[in-house]
Amino acid sequence: MTVAGLPLHPLVVHAAVVLVPLAALALIATGWRASLRARFGAPLAIAAVVGWIAAFMASQSGDALAEELEDISRKAHDAIEGHEESGELAMITTLLFTLGAIALWAAQRYAGRLPTWAPTAVYGLASLAGVGATVAMTLAGDSGARLVWQELGTFVPR
Repeated sequence: MTVAGLPLHPLVVHAAVVLVPLAALALIATGWRASLRARFGAPLAIAAVVGWIAAFMASQSGDALAEELEDISRKAHDAIEGHEESGELAMITTLLFTLGAIALWAAQRYAGRLPTWAPTAVYGLASLAGVGATVAMTLAGDSGARLVWQELGTFVPR
């Protein structure tokens, strides 16, 4: 998968690496207060969904790119496999965070129908998921950067 001759993977991965941690930090910063949840809940949920879509696209395009790169560099095989595992973990934790962000928005929207503690509990779980997604995304990004700059030296298949 390419865009203008460049592999799609490095293009979409940057969206995920930036958007997921930013959405997680914004959720943590705004979710502790009901008025802030009401104001920023929907945009944060949307940002989390877009971040997950970018992570999913990065995972899918990364699988295709890995096949091409393994043919180029057999020595990078272990590094590629390690990065693929990190990327899968990042995608899964980002999905959990996204579901948490959507649940937080829904808990705030329907707070009158839920126990008073429910939005706070959802906020705590969504925050933990956001931290996990941020850590996993950071580790996946780090392994990808090391793969490109130390193992392969290029991201453009020949």
